[in-house]
Amino acid sequence: MKGHGANIRPKNRFESVHSEADWEQVEGDEDFLASERSIDTVYLVDDSQSIISENDSPDVFFRYSINPYRGCSHG
Repeated sequence: MKGHGANIRPKNRFESVHSEADWEQVEGDEDFLASERSIDTVYLVDDSQSIISENDSPDVFFRYSINPYRGCSHG
């Protein structure tokens, strides 16, 4: 995959099923491989009211935080 973060998806203990792609049968089909490498960017409507969030957790040493980002295009 090109253009969206890490290209690996390692097995983890929270997944009940893990599968791996077998590209041997399509190694000569350049059009198919090119389509599999690129991922379309999806833009979603966001109805956020504020970029300020209040932290009410005893293990966080600050009360308010600012996070202007909602997702990212680099993964």
